[in-house]
Amino acid sequence: ARQGVPATKTVKIFRVDGEINTDDFSPAGDAATRPDIPLHALAMGKTKFPAGLKTIAEYRAAGFEVAFVGDVVGTGSSRKSACNSVQWAIGEDIPFVPNKRNGGVIIGGVIAPIFFNTAQDSGALPIKADVSKLKMGDVVTVDTVKGEIRGEAGEVLSTFKLSPNTLADE
Repeated sequence: ARQGVPATKTVKIFRVDGEINTDDFSPAGDAATRPDIPLHALAMGKTKFPAGLKTIAEYRAAGFEVAFVGDVVGTGSSRKSACNSVQWAIGEDIPFVPNKRNGGVIIGGVIAPIFFNTAQDSGALPIKADVSKLKMGDVVTVDTVKGEIRGEAGEVLSTFKLSPNTLADE
């Protein structure tokens, strides 16, 4: 059984400004590697955020769960490989399932509908919220009960509604 949505989750922000499309997550030039998720994930962000994988790995090595944050996330084609790459970087291993991960938090001012659904189906927590106060490297608490993203001093940086409202049950 999968774990439910936690009431609160503390995460470190990995932020990419502007629009991040599925080709930024899963470059067409690397299409041949798509069946091999760990290998294909190495191409994520190579033009849009080239130091991204290194930064995310550093945050994780320091013991943080990472939230991928962007203004506009996942536009373009409906490549599942785009979500696979993000989850490989920020998610957790699935026991007895090699080369695949689930979990992770994705926060976007806009999240493309197909990407949102794919993230949700893959066990991630996609959240549509105002990201203007969420900065690279910030440590925030995502409160799924109150629908708040709070800074380290407890200040509310953004609010959201979990969507769909059945998400916690799924």
